[in-house]
Amino acid sequence: EITGNRFFDEATLRERFSIREAGALRFRYGRYSQKLRDQDRDAIRDLYRANGFRDVIVTTSTVDDFGGRRDELGVRFEVQEGEPWSVEALELEGAAEEDARYLRGVVQSAEGQAFSEANVAADRDTILAFYLNNGYSDATFDWSQAPGSGARRVRLRYVIQPGERQYVRSVLVRGLDATRFSLVSSRISLRPGEAVSQSQISESQQKLYGLGI
Repeated sequence: EITGNRFFDEATLRERFSIREAGALRFRYGRYSQKLRDQDRDAIRDLYRANGFRDVIVTTSTVDDFGGRRDELGVRFEVQEGEPWSVEALELEGAAEEDARYLRGVVQSAEGQAFSEANVAADRDTILAFYLNNGYSDATFDWSQAPGSGARRVRLRYVIQPGERQYVRSVLVRGLDATRFSLVSSRISLRPGEAVSQSQISESQQKLYGLGI
């Protein structure tokens, strides 16, 4: 049983369960252990926290002879959601104006959105990937938070240090014996004069492996 959930419906929470009720497909007698129960509790808690419910509390309990049926075990999850936290403002320090406009459209911690450390971590990956794919291989990211103007509202500050931009001077292909250079060259996305892009490097590798030679 799940009680106290309002923001997420029961089906959404049950999708994350490792515990199984008796009679469910392969689990004739169900599947339960305290470890699985605790994992499911943490999965519910993490889902809420990732969506801004930083104060959520999830407790569990078991009931022997559930529903008056001997040797039947009941498992209960009680959710105390609390109130969601939100981002009041987001400051991007160190990003050029054009880059900042783009980044504001792709980060999860935009103004008015839910605030959570999980969203900040996702934003870190998004921002660093953007710079790595535009020639800034030494880019770094840091962040801080400050109280907003109201309860459960925060002001975020992302500090970006792109570093020096690197460009492709030339593309060297070595190790060819039986394979034509043109066959390999046509599958390399990098071109001299362009910014070094990690995604293009990976894409070129995949195309070369895809030859199956």
